[in-house]
Amino acid sequence: MVQLYIRQKIFSASDKYKIYDEYQRVVFQCKSKILSWGSKIKMYDASGENLIYYIKEKIRFSFYRKYYIYDNVGNEICCIKQDALIKPKLVIKMSDGSDEFDIKGNWLAYEFSILNDKLQIGSVRKKVLSWADTYNLDINDSFNPALFAAFVIVVDTCYHNNNNNN
Repeated sequence: MVQLYIRQKIFSASDKYKIYDEYQRVVFQCKSKILSWGSKIKMYDASGENLIYYIKEKIRFSFYRKYYIYDNVGNEICCIKQDALIKPKLVIKMSDGSDEFDIKGNWLAYEFSILNDKLQIGSVRKKVLSWADTYNLDINDSFNPALFAAFVIVVDTCYHNNNNNN
């Protein structure tokens, strides 16, 4: 099991996240674009120089939110769509048609499981008493930790970002 921790930086003009490994070393960084129509977040390696993923919210007139994750050259990796309004649930469809995942959360959107064909590939817990959004991630060894972390950034943007009117 791979363990990662996500901490959102507080007192910043835009959303910034650092993703740490179990030894508290930075392994990824995320930065959002300031003043954009919909969320636009870039995920970088530990140095903050090499782009890994680009997360973009598709703005549309719907109660359900929709996000896309692109790789470092602009190829679409997956689409993540909010699938329920009352209890947190997102559906992830890989663009190559290989897999579909469900992200299911508790009522307060503080605990999530990420499932592939009803098998859990990882879990997410948001710390309750914390100055900034902080998450603990437990990821199955066979799953890409960077992509899993990108899924969690979407969860935070969808359910815990104050600018999203949720």
